Amino acid sequence: MTLVARGPGAGYFISVTMSDGQGDNTTVRYGLTSADEATATTDAGLVLAALGLMSDATIVSYAIQKVFDENAIVLTPTAENAIKALMTFQLEDRPAKANLSVPAPKAGVFAAPTGPDSKIVDKGNAGVLAFEALFLTGGACYLSDGETADDLIKGRKVSRNQG
Repeated sequence: MTLVARGPGAGYFISVTMSDGQGDNTTVRYGLTSADEATATTDAGLVLAALGLMSDATIVSYAIQKVFDENAIVLTPTAENAIKALMTFQLEDRPAKANLSVPAPKAGVFAAPTGPDSKIVDKGNAGVLAFEALFLTGGACYLSDGETADDLIKGRKVSRNQG
């Protein structure tokens, strides 16, 4: 099992969101022939310029992505994406909280294999600690709008509909 770049190129794509006169947005996505990030950035500029010449819609945002796909998928039979570990974080320097969820959580991230504690996220679990660290000050990810967390307050098992 290996993650490999998607498509015939090096896996780069551009997504462009454009807004019309009524404020309705549409997003277009194109595969890029770019071999590296620097070329993808240059090529994105070409796409934006061409769309500006072709469309009356206003370009409101764009994203350059490098996409990887698993080339030999082996599904975990017990995984169920409708089951989530829902975690509540205290935002840094604010009284507000933020929720994040992880689909198909491993049984070991919960406090017990059965009973009431089987629905409570174990804040001392190595996987939970690694995930929490992503969103703490100095971590690799933002919760939303550039916010980071002071602490993981709690977590629980929830079931959400697929769709």
